Amino acid sequence: MPGWFSSVEGFDGDDRPVSVVHADVADLRLLAVFDVLINNADRKGGHILSSAGRVLGVDHGVSFHTDQKLRTLLWGWAGCELTRRELAAVRKARDEAPDQLGTLLAHREIAALVRRADLLLTRRRMPRPRGEWPSIPWPPF
Repeated sequence: MPGWFSSVEGFDGDDRPVSVVHADVADLRLLAVFDVLINNADRKGGHILSSAGRVLGVDHGVSFHTDQKLRTLLWGWAGCELTRRELAAVRKARDEAPDQLGTLLAHREIAALVRRADLLLTRRRMPRPRGEWPSIPWPPF
């Protein structure tokens, strides 16, 4: 489907094919970049809201882990080159997050965020799913 990415395909309880999809829009893509930075381990469909033409992410405590645990439905841009807007957002987060988050997170959690930002800035591409951790949260909704 043009303008959409399929994240999960399978069968429902009646053996009918189903797909979990996400739109190919810039604000949702920026949320995917944010998820990489915070190492979001639980980006489900129900954690993405839309209001007044804006994309909003509902986040929680399953983020900022020091071990790689990224799990998301937003894999449609895996391996894609980051845009200028996304690179600027990553640079800003990399530069400002240590001071802004210093009283909220442990030093090692902030250091891990900076490392993830540095990797994004060096590679200039969205990551791809890795085999050592499930790449999609369950249930996906």
